[in-house]
Amino acid sequence: AVLGGGRRGARFLQTYMALERLHPSDLRGEFPVDAVNRSKQLCLQVARDLHGAGGLPDWNRSWEDAPVPLGITAESLENKSEVVQGLRRYYEVMDNTRIGQADKYFGHVLFGLLLSRLWKRFDLLRGSNLLSLDDLASQRALLEAQLSGEEERLEERLFEAFVTRSLEEGGRWLSLTTAASLALRRHTDFVFGAGLREEIFVPLSRAAREGFRQGLRAVGPGLCADVLLKAAQKQQLRMLSLRDGSRERLMWHGLVFGSLLGQHELCSDAVSPKDTLW
Repeated sequence: AVLGGGRRGARFLQTYMALERLHPSDLRGEFPVDAVNRSKQLCLQVARDLHGAGGLPDWNRSWEDAPVPLGITAESLENKSEVVQGLRRYYEVMDNTRIGQADKYFGHVLFGLLLSRLWKRFDLLRGSNLLSLDDLASQRALLEAQLSGEEERLEERLFEAFVTRSLEEGGRWLSLTTAASLALRRHTDFVFGAGLREEIFVPLSRAAREGFRQGLRAVGPGLCADVLLKAAQKQQLRMLSLRDGSRERLMWHGLVFGSLLGQHELCSDAVSPKDTLW
């Protein structure tokens, strides 16, 4: 109700929250897990296209800044256990940085925006009797409603079928105008602080130079994690460790802001295609 979706999107939102908390056991019975995962993948792709919560740094890195790339080489994969441990350490460190939490928040906002747009489109088609009911999921929902008499669940099932069909159209559901993109960036900066991207690029550039001195072809996640920890100890990298309750509140905050951003589009002036960002 807070997001403006009412009952018709309750299971969809419940599924998203359970997957984000890594508690899939909370989903008992039939839930739209595949549709939610596809929605999350779409949000992730758009976030990457926008270069994450912090955007691009204010300067272009030269060869001196990054003489070797960050990544995993075929040679390092010969010791897979070491690579896995390095990845685990790297993700643990990043998960407790401001930029890491900001990227998650960025994804929640995009999901809230996507859900708001899907709700509006569904209501428009449903209210004008133009909603397609020819797919198998919609036909099944109609049949179950007739047999059980539970009309209140019909809207929810039809919405989930509509989402599945809509996601096949790809990224157009998350195209962002220049104004929306700037609003999203400014809001994230307000919540987490400005300069996030520059802040993370400095220690990662230091890791690239260290890898070059060691004669590495690429800097693996283990060395990156070590450099990030040293930067944090010197207070050159802002950390943000959150308990589960705080993470959930931050998730709700992002979802609500994304939904409000989508609802505001009803009052926004028309924007030409050339002003649309992907």
